[in-house]
Amino acid sequence: MSLAPVIVWFRRDLRLSDNPAFYAAAQTGRAVIPLYVFETDNPRPLGGASRWWLHQSLASLAADLKVLGLPLVLRKGQADDCVQTLQRQSHAQSVYWNRRYDLAGRDTDAKLKADFKLQGIDVQSFKANLLIEPWELQAKTKSYYKVFTSFWRAAQGVIGDTYIPPAPVPETIQASQSALESLALEDLRLLPTRPDWGAKLTPFWQPGEAGAQAALAAFLRGSVTTYDVDRDRPDKDRGTSKLSPHLAFGEISPRQIWQSCLHRGEATKFLSEIDWREFSYTLLFYNPDLAHQNFRPDFDRFAWQQDDDGLHAWQRGQTGYPFVDAGM
Repeated sequence: MSLAPVIVWFRRDLRLSDNPAFYAAAQTGRAVIPLYVFETDNPRPLGGASRWWLHQSLASLAADLKVLGLPLVLRKGQADDCVQTLQRQSHAQSVYWNRRYDLAGRDTDAKLKADFKLQGIDVQSFKANLLIEPWELQAKTKSYYKVFTSFWRAAQGVIGDTYIPPAPVPETIQASQSALESLALEDLRLLPTRPDWGAKLTPFWQPGEAGAQAALAAFLRGSVTTYDVDRDRPDKDRGTSKLSPHLAFGEISPRQIWQSCLHRGEATKFLSEIDWREFSYTLLFYNPDLAHQNFRPDFDRFAWQQDDDGLHAWQRGQTGYPFVDAGM
């Protein structure tokens, strides 16, 4: 086992800095095999824009790994099958990943962990994409917080007590000597083709870890000082941080953002919005049907208008309301 490689399964953590699973694998001194699985059994498949972003982000991750001498192994299919197949092919005796919090992801991870345990394979999971995991903060009722104001008030103390500075990119890391089968990124068919509307996004967005760090730096150089007001102004090009998609794909960690803003008084409102994300993950963890059921049952009786023509106009940005249509 001392010579067996470690598989690091990347998911929504497409970065090398402050990536606990990747850093821990490097610290073992054993060969590291980076893996990404395009999960075909995902109950909420990605939309077109997210697929375009994922393609660019994986390309960026692969390039960053190549600098370290590590090839990114790409697989497509059911997650547990793909990970177990790579484990057998590589003879890895350890699999590391960063935790996720949606029910489908948790179920997949729990099953895989149990299966590997029966085989004597070491599995380790890490806290990477949240400042506070859902079970780390409870209200006085011994339940989770259901109101953000109370959550934010309590969270600041918990973050301060448990905060660990972001981990760097490992300075040295061993690559596997085995030739492992991998799909080409193009095989995942993530890019739009007819038409190639993705090209319109390129001038405005830079997916990947470098793009995420550049977006944070630009925000802190300027609009963080007026964020509390300008975040409500869609006409302001730099009114917000533009970090949302970078956070969604894990190209930057909330811990890196927190560290950068920690001693900047003007960033307090922005940090509270970062904590809104934490609060939302807590709600999702304890309400796994949140994606298709109302959090408040009162809204189950909400009246909806059936208007197919109106829906089509909205989808095409042709409602006649400029603000709505511009957003679409």
